[in-house]
Amino acid sequence: MPVARPTPPRAEDLGGEQVLEQIMADPHQAASVAELAIAAARLRRDGAGQASAQRARGLAAHVLHDAAAAASYLKQAIRSAQRAGDVIVEAEARMSYALVLDDLGHPDAALREIDRACAQLSGLRLARAIMQRALILRRIGRDNDALAGYQRALSAFKRHGDTLWQGRALVNRGVLRGYRGELPQARADLEEAVQIFAQLNLATAVAQAQHNLGFLAAQAGDVTAALGYYDLAREQLSYIGAAAVTQLDRAELLLAARLLPEARLAVAEAIEAARAGQFSALLGQAQLLSARIELTSGAGSEAHAIAVRARATFVRQGRPTWAVLARRVEIAARVAACGRDQRAVHALERCGDELAAAS
Repeated sequence: MPVARPTPPRAEDLGGEQVLEQIMADPHQAASVAELAIAAARLRRDGAGQASAQRARGLAAHVLHDAAAAASYLKQAIRSAQRAGDVIVEAEARMSYALVLDDLGHPDAALREIDRACAQLSGLRLARAIMQRALILRRIGRDNDALAGYQRALSAFKRHGDTLWQGRALVNRGVLRGYRGELPQARADLEEAVQIFAQLNLATAVAQAQHNLGFLAAQAGDVTAALGYYDLAREQLSYIGAAAVTQLDRAELLLAARLLPEARLAVAEAIEAARAGQFSALLGQAQLLSARIELTSGAGSEAHAIAVRARATFVRQGRPTWAVLARRVEIAARVAACGRDQRAVHALERCGDELAAAS
């Protein structure tokens, strides 16, 4: 069934609180209007307005999975805000830029940027930055710190009646709980988020939450339900170019179902999409999944080579827990290719201890 497209946002709204809502409804339309808003602000010599519109354009590029374009627009927004002397607009641009830096595979720089933003913000704006910081912490494996950040942000969003950001925080917390195996709690978070986004008529946000419900179903081993959720979200997510995410999760599910040729094709598409959008944070995960697929298919040598590349990607990004996961597959692939020895057993035991310590 075709996805309903909301009314295009107005250029004058793009510097206000409605910016994210408009982008999460239809990022293509929001991107077009943001370009008009940038030009209009230049003509008015409105530096702060130009910075806000540039931030909006960068956020739209981010939702459209073009990390390089997002980084370019957000850096322009930071510079424009600095020239205008607007520290709040600058801090919010830095908050958005931090998440893109993490997507590009620079988590340490992302944390520095978000901390710089937090130092300039207060109230509801600070709560939003705290949620973004928690997302970065989750990606580098600091799950407990991330959960604490999500809880703090959620309390503020509920207190201020900010339902949009409440929905976003619920999605992020639901995904984290899914990775930790807390599936009932994760499902409750994501189903509540779907209700919020549907009430706000945000088609893109609804699809993202539905896709994550598919991820949870896959975690629970329910292949049929997972594929149902993925198919439900597919049209809208294709509209925003989310192939790196959708194909990565689909490949994981196909691997669980032992549909190896289909899984190999899906993960190859995920790797290509991650490289095209410069989403380095997803590239390592796709490489690791590719190694697991090859290991399951009996290609130990190929799996070992891919796992080594994945581990190098995670080490370069400062993601130690993911690097240990890659190391585990690397060792298993070496055993599959060359046979078991005592060193391999000890190495696997160390990996197990490190992963247990990281929950």
